[in-house]
Amino acid sequence: LNRPAVVQSHVIRLPANGADLKIDIAFANAAFGSRPLPNPSLFRVPARQHAARAMKLWTRRPGMPHISGWAIEALVIHMDQPAGTHNGLILFCRILEWLEAKATQKAVEGVLRAAAVPGWRPEWSKKLPGTLEALQNQARKMAKQQPQPEAWESAEDVNKWLCG
Repeated sequence: LNRPAVVQSHVIRLPANGADLKIDIAFANAAFGSRPLPNPSLFRVPARQHAARAMKLWTRRPGMPHISGWAIEALVIHMDQPAGTHNGLILFCRILEWLEAKATQKAVEGVLRAAAVPGWRPEWSKKLPGTLEALQNQARKMAKQQPQPEAWESAEDVNKWLCG
């Protein structure tokens, strides 16, 4: 294609050049075997997509531990079982309530181990207690903030709640 290629973590990228568009070339596993693929059930359910986006926005706040996107997606799918929620913000709030009151290291690790591809790394088990504690502390703060979902009137209200 007569363009320089840039090797990234999950694609080979041919940057845009004049009238030529950017092109990403990926293997069938989309990650060279180093990352889990997105779960297709996330993309079939808009509420799951919205909840995952909210979780990703929330965990990127200053002072929050780094959480991989695949781990957030696995947690969202797990918390949306079995019936399926039709509202992403309600699902997000359900996840916060679970983190705040019920989540244990064993439960979270069980969800993530099942989703980890190509496999669970031992160092993740060592990091999980501190990460879970930080998430629980933030979830407790979020639970005390107002307004709660029933009072939201706009996307701006939700953004203020998520980002403080």
